[in-house]
Amino acid sequence: MGAALALAGCGARESERAAATPEGPNARVVNLEVGGMVCGSCVQKVQAQLAAVPGVKKVRVSLKDQRASVACAGDVADSSLTAAVRRAGPDYVALVVRP
Repeated sequence: MGAALALAGCGARESERAAATPEGPNARVVNLEVGGMVCGSCVQKVQAQLAAVPGVKKVRVSLKDQRASVACAGDVADSSLTAAVRRAGPDYVALVVRP
C-alpha cells in the first residue's frame, strides 16, 4: 500500500511544522527522527507522551517528515525522550538527530 493511501485511510493530520524553540538560559532543542507514525492519531500519541516528560516545554511533531522537535530544559536526558516515544505505542521508535 502506498504511503498516500495509508495516510488517507487514517485521516492524517499533521502537527505544526515550525520547529520548537528553546526558552530560558539552560534550554535546548532535541530533534528526533520518529519511525512508525502513519496517521494523525499517531502524531497525537507521540506528541502527548513527549509533552508529559518533566522539563519539556514545547513539542512539534511532523507526520510528513517523521520527526519531532522538542524544546526542553538542559537536564532532560535524550533517553527519556526516546523512551517517551516508545511509550506512545509499540510501533514507534525514535533516534536523536545530531546536527
